[in-house]
Amino acid sequence: MLPRLFILAWLFAQPISAAGWSPSSAPCAPTGVIADCPVASHADRPYAIFRPSNHVVSVATPVVLVLHGGNGNSNSGIDMSCASGQRSDSSCWHSVAERYGFVLAIPNGTRTSSGSAQRQWNAGGGTSGWQCVGAQACVSAVDDVAYIRAVLGDLERWMHIDRRAVFATGLSNGAALAHRLACEMADALTAIAPVGGGNQFEATRACAPVRPVAVLGIHGTADPCWTFDESSTTCLGAVVGRKVGIRETMANWAQRHGCSASRERSEFPRDGDGIFSVETQWDGCAAPVRLLQIRGAGHTYPDGRQYLSADAIGPTARDWGADRVFGFFASVAGLQERLTGLWYVPGQDGWGLSITRQGDVLFPAWFTYSESGRPIWFLVPGATRQADGSYAGQLLRFTGTPFANIAAVPASLGSTAVGDARFFSPAEGELSFSYRIGGVEQTRSMRRLSPGPEPICLMGQGSSTGSRNASDFWWTPSEPGWGLYLSESDGRIFLSWYSYASDGEPMWVVGLLTRSHQGSYRGSLQGAQRGTPFAAITGPATTFPLPDIGEAELRFDDGARGQFEYTMDGSSRSTRIERFVFAGPPQSTCI
Repeated sequence: MLPRLFILAWLFAQPISAAGWSPSSAPCAPTGVIADCPVASHADRPYAIFRPSNHVVSVATPVVLVLHGGNGNSNSGIDMSCASGQRSDSSCWHSVAERYGFVLAIPNGTRTSSGSAQRQWNAGGGTSGWQCVGAQACVSAVDDVAYIRAVLGDLERWMHIDRRAVFATGLSNGAALAHRLACEMADALTAIAPVGGGNQFEATRACAPVRPVAVLGIHGTADPCWTFDESSTTCLGAVVGRKVGIRETMANWAQRHGCSASRERSEFPRDGDGIFSVETQWDGCAAPVRLLQIRGAGHTYPDGRQYLSADAIGPTARDWGADRVFGFFASVAGLQERLTGLWYVPGQDGWGLSITRQGDVLFPAWFTYSESGRPIWFLVPGATRQADGSYAGQLLRFTGTPFANIAAVPASLGSTAVGDARFFSPAEGELSFSYRIGGVEQTRSMRRLSPGPEPICLMGQGSSTGSRNASDFWWTPSEPGWGLYLSESDGRIFLSWYSYASDGEPMWVVGLLTRSHQGSYRGSLQGAQRGTPFAAITGPATTFPLPDIGEAELRFDDGARGQFEYTMDGSSRSTRIERFVFAGPPQSTCI
């Protein structure tokens, strides 16, 4: 069913004052490259580090710990998230760190033997038939909790860590260690995202975190190395004991965090390979607990390296990857950018705001109805940040070339300043919209509206070419004056299109487009015929359902360029579109 107007919200990490913190030494690595840093108390266990190119040591910065799999090392920990195994891949954790401005630390486990490149973690187990996960590191009772604390301590020596935002993720043996860290090191962690591994520690020891740690469990149902349910099955060697199942692990985290009922949702199978995700979310938790079962996927990091054949370890899921994991981390830490999205007033369906943010500038479009009841739109082409945290700018009304006649010419024929507007978010998911037009001054309290489960958007640097989510403002550069606000969620895009009617006056239409496995989005276009003048709206602003007036299709070359095709009022057209860069960096990129 088509939503009755407008959506979305996204993430921006506000720097924390460095008061009370000062470095005791210079950074151990430069920015923009992967390098090794020693740990004084663990001479044979340096950690790899990636600092984004814009990292400032005095600004409190999130840290993500990436824990390699068993018999791996920090190099394989870096490569496991890279789709082709190449470090130039946009899916790699260090590429995600560069886009979103956090520091990545990749620690090293204990060598399996002297001089060996293979390393392991002590993730627990080892009695009563339970496998000692991490083999030699577990049998030798290596204190990996102390080691990880030492890594964080070394980071704190030369950079200001945002202690609200310290996260851990890992694969297999590294996933099991992430669970153990959440049990024994909860004072230092905000969230974990273990992939392909359960909480082996709790099989033989009490898991009693000193505070709740958010948990995103990720597991392929075709994983032969660490099965979803408890078993002694293994894929790469002899059976050496039982391993805790993922089902039990997540149920125990839910109980530990005081969760109530759970709910399950199947996600859109993005690329038609038969592999798709099912999300289980528990309600009422002291910290978020979620499970992403990837139906048909194996023992690999999502959208990461297929390091062995699919026959040996199962196939790799390609619908999403490390960027989504960081989106979970950022949302848990409350680092949300509050303004980008589509907004409406509950009970006043039929009008709304579309806003996109770049740097400290907003580009809002207001879809509403004129004094005569005609559908119109106003733009604020550059609302700037004010001292109180709000954004303000002039409201402009445009006239232009009728949509059927626009072809590589400026669409706008002129604009008139009609008033001013202010936008302020007092809390996540809330927007105060104030405007003055003529003698009318009003303030409306608005909420986000989404075409599906709300995606996560982050303020990111650099190119949006690798983005898998189209949520943003799109235009044709040779035809300035018209555009599309797109909001994408789980296989659907809500489109709000502003252009010009046959008399050159403003007009707008909306549409809900659905993705095919071929990658295009198709659906009907709807248009309100008349509505309540904006100053008089107190209930539904127009009559529903909105009539179908055409059809549209979107195809994307990549995250920055695409094709828009439509048929409406006897006019058909296909035109190139691209994301509109009006201010940034940074700019909002959705996951």
